[in-house]
Amino acid sequence: NQSVAPREFKRVISAHSEQFAGNDQSDAHEFLTFLIDRMHEELKTAKQSILQKIFYGIFKSMIQCIKCNYIASSKEPFLCTSLPIDNDVDTIEIVLYKTSNQLCLVNFEYEDENIRIRDVKAKIERELHLSELEVFLLIDNSAMFPIRDEQTISDVVRCKSNWQLYALENLNYLSESLLKVNITKHIPPFFAKCDIELKNEPLLLAEHIKKMVVGDSSAETTKLIIQNLSLNIVSTKSIEADKIEYISLELKTNLKPADLRSLWAKLPHIEVKLHSSNVANYDTLYTCLAKFTGTEKLAGNNQWICGRCRAFQDANKIIRYLVLPQVLIIHLKRFKVIGKRARKKIYSLVDFPIILLLDTTDGQRHMYALHAVINHIGDIESGHYTAYCRDLRNRNEWLEFDDNRVRSIKDTQLVTDKAYVLFYERI
Repeated sequence: NQSVAPREFKRVISAHSEQFAGNDQSDAHEFLTFLIDRMHEELKTAKQSILQKIFYGIFKSMIQCIKCNYIASSKEPFLCTSLPIDNDVDTIEIVLYKTSNQLCLVNFEYEDENIRIRDVKAKIERELHLSELEVFLLIDNSAMFPIRDEQTISDVVRCKSNWQLYALENLNYLSESLLKVNITKHIPPFFAKCDIELKNEPLLLAEHIKKMVVGDSSAETTKLIIQNLSLNIVSTKSIEADKIEYISLELKTNLKPADLRSLWAKLPHIEVKLHSSNVANYDTLYTCLAKFTGTEKLAGNNQWICGRCRAFQDANKIIRYLVLPQVLIIHLKRFKVIGKRARKKIYSLVDFPIILLLDTTDGQRHMYALHAVINHIGDIESGHYTAYCRDLRNRNEWLEFDDNRVRSIKDTQLVTDKAYVLFYERI
């Protein structure tokens, strides 16, 4: 019933790598490879490294020229097997405000970016049992505009500016009544929309909008946000059909961006994953391994220099396991680079077995048992790691480690769409 805070371990790691110094979030897979590689190199210098036999294997790579059939092979040591899990499915994140004042992060998966916003709304409304939604686009952290039903996801994702999609439930307002809100230091969900007439006292109106921005929670987090928000009336406009004047607002905060990110993470919200079709985006670990070891065509800018033709040629490449390690680490590539800078998280479910069978190039079959799982919860901007591990006192039992909390779980709970790194031990 005790937990250990590895502060000294963290201090030593920080002293040897600036990448992991400070308190910024780090990638668990990057940290794992750094730690094992560094320990291996230092032990190897002392001629007593046992890590190579435990963690390192060897790939055999074979490339065949399509024109002359020449085959070149090479061997490459590996620490992790990194498996692509993207099945040509993209994800768009929508910050959803429910009438219950609950925030919900909806990760909407789609294969066709020409799907219309009306279909996105209909799917969310149906699956989450919501009233009619209105969808808005935040541009450059400064202004929000309504998205029309006939517009497509393509219209959004191809926007060159920084953007974020929002959906609000059952507003019953005309789209023209949207209040344009300028936010100097934006972090979701800092925007507001309201149709209160100007006959209300401006100060009361400002306090009302502040509460709309952060919800009605009485938590200290919400109080802190409200205390640091300033709200100014920028301009007004009148809509003749309604005979109501609407106001344009400017919302500012003196909190630092890092503080805002921390506060946003503490606000109550849930995460939901939906798919544009009724067929779940689902794969198995064996399917991912088959794709990884399958034939890859090298063509176009990826052409290979054939040793016989002495020229760039199209070729076929395959990778096989030549030597397998005692502990096999499998990294599910949940983070994908888009363009030059942008990244996204892939939320696909990969069904992995507790007993894994793998073959090497010599025809030998090797059996592995699942030993541990690293899970990543959250998105590209912020996240949290947990781990599932076998109970060493009883190897048929499993434990979940979540910061200083440890609890028993069933093996049926191990497979989730949050699994990031898998550890298998040869038996």
